[in-house]
Amino acid sequence: MEKLLPDGRSYQNRLPGTVTVRSITCTITKPDYSSWRRYGQWSRICRRSGAPHGMGPRQDCGALFPLIFSDQAVEFAQPSLSQRPMTPAVSGMEPQLPFVGMARELERLSLAFATGDSLLLLGPQGSGKTRLIREALSRNPQVRYIAWEPTLHALLESMARALLADPEDWRSAQTSLHLKGRLWTAIESSPTPLVLDGVDGAGFPTYRFLQRIYHAPGMALFAASRDASRLGALARLFWNASNVLPIPPLDGRDAEKLFEAAADRFQLRHLDLDEFRDKVLETARGNPGQIVEMCRLAAQPQYHSGRYIKFAPLRIDTVMKFTAHR
Repeated sequence: MEKLLPDGRSYQNRLPGTVTVRSITCTITKPDYSSWRRYGQWSRICRRSGAPHGMGPRQDCGALFPLIFSDQAVEFAQPSLSQRPMTPAVSGMEPQLPFVGMARELERLSLAFATGDSLLLLGPQGSGKTRLIREALSRNPQVRYIAWEPTLHALLESMARALLADPEDWRSAQTSLHLKGRLWTAIESSPTPLVLDGVDGAGFPTYRFLQRIYHAPGMALFAASRDASRLGALARLFWNASNVLPIPPLDGRDAEKLFEAAADRFQLRHLDLDEFRDKVLETARGNPGQIVEMCRLAAQPQYHSGRYIKFAPLRIDTVMKFTAHR
């Protein structure tokens, strides 16, 4: 039976065409509702990647339904991979800056990666957990990096992206149950150490899924979080205090070394840095993320008064950024 539009007309007669909705342009190619579903998948990829499309969760179909059957468009085609916003595998401190301090922590994490002994990294926002993980991964490429996701299904898709060779559009169309089965099969047949970065508020469904991975033969699971209370239900896995690696603040010498590197990276040498350096090192208290962020902001002209850097508003903006992610 032929499907009809809301106005009773056959949508097969509305091809071909294009549509632009809130800066997203898609070209019509195929007269079936599967392309509408593919557009929804593409939109979710945009949303998870932080692309500006102007739509909140669960608004893809509802907000666009009146537009997709307008005189300007009837169907959406899945964009090519080159059109999808890409995110780096590992985020964190400016990669151009040198890795400073944390020599003991790097050795312990690298050893844990090599031996497969599960480990939990704990440190406040900006303490350098992600940068430490990046350095350890460069020595142990067999470990896979997984950025934490707020929902189980999003986490499953992120893990599938890292572990499975299936096409992106296929993965996006799968249910959580199917992805769980595929991931369990892949990991149990070929154990691959995983590091979960940014764990925050894991629920019991996520815990039950990762519990099976945690106890799989030959498997190792690593995690990084701001503090133990952020683990949620995953605290049941990482309960052993001997398997916790706290991330300490930088000592005075390393903090100053990082400041000088950041001043060069953000081209601050033409400014008066003597007073600014003292204030940054005093207020950051060895937090590398805050040191880098204050140097990054200092490069912006709104914080300049001649060669003088207006520290008070710069510091306020830095604190606001870090507290906004708590």
